Amino acid sequence: MREYLTSTEKIELSESDLMIMESVFEKLKLETVYRGNPENVRRLARSIIALYKSVARDPEKLVQILAFENRD
Repeated sequence: MREYLTSTEKIELSESDLMIMESVFEKLKLETVYRGNPENVRRLARSIIALYKSVARDPEKLVQILAFENRD
């Protein structure tokens, strides 16, 4: 997850922020849509970062939003 952060985000976000985002990332990247697709994994990471910064900081809410977006 951290490899998808910009240098500015690395400075702006605290360690606890990063831990929350990483927990969401680890939970969601196991879903079929992300397996074996590095571009989708990168998009997932960037979506988590954007949502965390602007909409929701609650890990369960982030999972809920992103899982809903990726429904078939």
